[in-house]
Amino acid sequence: LFRQATSLTPQQYYTGLILDKSKALLEATDYSVSEVASLCGVEDSLYFSRLFKKHIGISPTDYRKRL
Repeated sequence: LFRQATSLTPQQYYTGLILDKSKALLEATDYSVSEVASLCGVEDSLYFSRLFKKHIGISPTDYRKRL
């Protein structure tokens, strides 16, 4: 039912929420990448960086530098 309503799996939807929140935090704050990961509910900052790069195409640090 969830996939029919959103055209996404629950995991894809949750990942999207994490990435949206992390992009907003990277843009608006000076928190470190590990702090951003923790605030987004991801305890492993290395996993967070891999996830971010896989879906956004650049690392969280490079994302912040491009702003």
